[in-house]
Amino acid sequence: MTMYRSWIQAFCLLALAAMLPFQEGVEFLFCLIMAGLITWKVSAFAGTPPVRMPMTSAPANDTFTRHFPLTVSAACTSQYAAILSPGDDYEQPVPDSLSPCWKYEPDTLAARLVPEPGGCGVYVQECRIGDVPAELFSLACSWLEDNRIISSSVSFYGGPYRKYQGDAVVDCHSPWDVQMNLTIRKKNHTV
Repeated sequence: MTMYRSWIQAFCLLALAAMLPFQEGVEFLFCLIMAGLITWKVSAFAGTPPVRMPMTSAPANDTFTRHFPLTVSAACTSQYAAILSPGDDYEQPVPDSLSPCWKYEPDTLAARLVPEPGGCGVYVQECRIGDVPAELFSLACSWLEDNRIISSSVSFYGGPYRKYQGDAVVDCHSPWDVQMNLTIRKKNHTV
């Protein structure tokens, strides 16, 4: 099938070259040579598989990742305005648009865990944005004590948004979904 596609491309290039107005025969000959070179390159690449690039973002063998939702409160969500970027279309939603206009852009930011009495708080910059769920508290504290957390980030989704309902703009609110992303060194790895 690939061979036929190359010949069809060659025929189309030759037909295009024949339709161009030429001042001299040299220009026509140049176009035919270029069409031949392009066809030759296309047919040469047609049978070779694509080169697979190594994945650079894959975690190392001595690490693993852990994703889990944070426990958030009204006091925590009130801090989001200080760290999240405002949405572009929130103030002026596009008429007849089916997609909502979020007040804050979904974003992923660097975070840090801080052990506290009765829990483990998660901070972005200096704002407390949530807590590690109770069932993961002791595990997260052990990762912190053993200095095994390599990187931590938090992804934000949801919150206030606007949308058109008929001819009117309606303010709505979606529950916040705040996900913690941790890259952790395996226990048997020594530093």
